Amino acid sequence: MDKEYVIGIIGGIGTGKSTVLGILRDKYEAEIIEADAVGHDLMKRGEMLYRKEVAFFGEEILDASGEIDRKKLGEIVFSDKDKLKALNEMAHPAIRMEIARRLAAWRERGAQQKENQYVDSGSAKPGQSTEGKAEAEKAEAGREAWQLISDSARPGQSTEGKAEAEKVDAEQDDRQSRREADLCKGLRLAVLEAALPKEAGMLDFCDKLWVVTASLEARIKRLMDGRGYTREKCIGIISSQRSDKEFAAMADAVIDNGGSLEDTESQLDALVNALKIVDDV
Repeated sequence: MDKEYVIGIIGGIGTGKSTVLGILRDKYEAEIIEADAVGHDLMKRGEMLYRKEVAFFGEEILDASGEIDRKKLGEIVFSDKDKLKALNEMAHPAIRMEIARRLAAWRERGAQQKENQYVDSGSAKPGQSTEGKAEAEKAEAGREAWQLISDSARPGQSTEGKAEAEKVDAEQDDRQSRREADLCKGLRLAVLEAALPKEAGMLDFCDKLWVVTASLEARIKRLMDGRGYTREKCIGIISSQRSDKEFAAMADAVIDNGGSLEDTESQLDALVNALKIVDDV
């Protein structure tokens, strides 16, 4: 049976979690869900958190366009612990609910892709009757007939044009076959990233937690170069978060992202290959 993995990516600011997410997305076609981005989506006008937050904090948190101004909201809650608590009590359940919805949609797409794979191959699905297989073959025959009609109905298409179109179709089929081969190997990955693992429900959603780390100086440099922070601000933010040791205590694996991109990618390759081995046992 195919295995789907939900991997949680955790770690402090400046450790380079975005780099790790990019590798997993581009190399392994992972579905990426960032809890912070989910929260932003839910704060858009008309969405669940928008209505709750405007009702609680008032229209003073809105910008000229009527959207929530996150800077204004931040100034209110970070100077008042009670208001921050109220915001978190509104936000965290809504974010968890939306993450659960997105993961369910991801699983449903996987199930549909698998269904299509069985239909396209003409093989019976596990537990499928002979009649069911016959129906799948009938559907495939219908698609092939429609393709023949479609091909013959291209007015003025030259032999060269038809050959080029067939080449493109073959390349698309080859890419699809490779994607389906990955599905058969159980390599469907969803990756959830959150600054607050417990609050985002990562312990409930994720099969594995991987923590991303980097040296303090590497993190400071990234924040100064990427966000224009002063060294003092960088240290203050890092100090206010969980330490690497605290994150590591929660995790199943540690990714050292303080070196080269190639080194980080190599570590991720090893972790994903380990998932394959577990799945094959």
